[in-house]
Amino acid sequence: MLARQIMDTVASTRHKEIARIQRTLERLHSPRLQMMLIVALTASVGFLASFALFHVGVESMWIRYPSAVVIAYVAFLFLLWCWLRLRGSDFLDGLDVPSPSTGGGRGLLPKEAWEPGGGQFGGGGASGSFEESTEVARVTADTGPSSSGKSSGISDALGGFDLEELVVVLLAITALVGATLAAVWIVWAAPALLAELMLDATLAAGLYRRLRGVEGEHWLYTAIRRTVWPAIGVAILFSFAGAGMQIYAPGAKSIGQVIHHSMGAQ
Repeated sequence: MLARQIMDTVASTRHKEIARIQRTLERLHSPRLQMMLIVALTASVGFLASFALFHVGVESMWIRYPSAVVIAYVAFLFLLWCWLRLRGSDFLDGLDVPSPSTGGGRGLLPKEAWEPGGGQFGGGGASGSFEESTEVARVTADTGPSSSGKSSGISDALGGFDLEELVVVLLAITALVGATLAAVWIVWAAPALLAELMLDATLAAGLYRRLRGVEGEHWLYTAIRRTVWPAIGVAILFSFAGAGMQIYAPGAKSIGQVIHHSMGAQ
C-alpha cells in the first residue's frame, strides 16, 4: 500500500512537471509549428526512401511502401533528437535550470542553439392566375430532361470504374487519410510530447534538481512509446494499398504504372 502511494505521488509530480515544461515551451517557442516542420521533413524522407528503394531493386509496392514508412519514422526520431539538441539551452534558461555553461551537471545540450523565435497564430402575396401556374409547369417539364441528363452523366462516370478499380482507389485514399490523420495527431500533441521528451532528457543529464528521487525514462523510449502506434498503422495501410495496386495491375511497380494500366484498360 505504501509503495503504491509513493508511485502515485511520483506519477502526479511527473505529470505536474510536464505541464509546467509544456507552458514554458509554449511561451518560448511554437511547438506545434516546429512539429509541423519535423513532420514535413519526415514525409520528404519517406518519399525519397521509396524512390531510392525502387532504384535499388525493391519493386514490390506492398514491401517498398511500408519500408519507406519505417525509414521515415527513424528519420522522425532523429529529428526529435536534433530538436532536443537545438532547443535545450533556451529551454533550460526559461526554466531557470543550471545550463552546461554555468555548471551543475554533465551537460545535456551544446550552448549553440537557435534564437527563440516562435510565431503566434494567432412576404409576397399568394395570389396567381391559372395561366401562371401552367407556365411554371411547362418550364419544369422543359428542365426535367436536362436534370436527368446530368444524373445520367454521373452514373456513366461511376460506371466507368469497375469493382477492382474502386477497391484500389479506396485503399489509396484510406492510406493517405490515415497518414494525414497520424500527422495531424502528432502535430496537435506536440506540446505535451516535446515537454515529456525534454523532461526525460534533462533528468537523464542530471540537470533537473526539482525532481530529486524521480527517475526519468530515456527520451528515445518515451518518443517511441508515444508515437510508434500511429507509425505502425500508417505502415500497415500503405502495405495494403501497395498490395491492392499490385493485384489490380500485376506488372506495375509504381503508382504511375498503375494509373497507366488503368487508362489502358478503359
